[in-house]
Amino acid sequence: MKKLFTLIAIALMGVANLQAQTVTINKNDGSSVTFETKDIKDIKFVPAASSNEEVYTGKGTIKIGGMFGPYESKGSSYTIVKNANGTINVTVAEEKYEGLPVMGNTVIGTYTVKNIAYDEATKTYSRELAKDGIKVHVKGNTMDKDLDFIKPSKITIKFVGTNSISVNSVYKFTGMPMDIKAEFNGQKK
Repeated sequence: MKKLFTLIAIALMGVANLQAQTVTINKNDGSSVTFETKDIKDIKFVPAASSNEEVYTGKGTIKIGGMFGPYESKGSSYTIVKNANGTINVTVAEEKYEGLPVMGNTVIGTYTVKNIAYDEATKTYSRELAKDGIKVHVKGNTMDKDLDFIKPSKITIKFVGTNSISVNSVYKFTGMPMDIKAEFNGQKK
């Protein structure tokens, strides 16, 4: 009986070796990678936003056309994601301002600026907003629509120490005659 079980075990191991298992990973770009299971030591899945995402909260202010303001948005929030290529992405959360000229109480919606490059000369990250086709929803007494950033819209981000950022933006929207100067100073949450 032992010989029979031994022969069956040997036969099964031989069949298993003939049919080596493989793992195929299909990627979003259409390519695929195949590995034999004997070559894989272990598989680890890392959470999508593991430690490269930082949220900063603070006070945002804007001045319109250099003459009106400053108007304040308390509890503003900026989320910074550090990319593998050395650039950063910033998501500006919705901001609410009261009593703006013509617009009245105004909400500037959430928007994201991607791949903001570091400038060694100024020690800041900066990017021209108009070239990216970014839209932002603006709602006020006289408007409720998506607007494009147009030239000379630009964002500049400076890390201050290890727990703070300073953001300065100058932007202009389609159909608006004056530019908006925005400032944000925030602490890491």
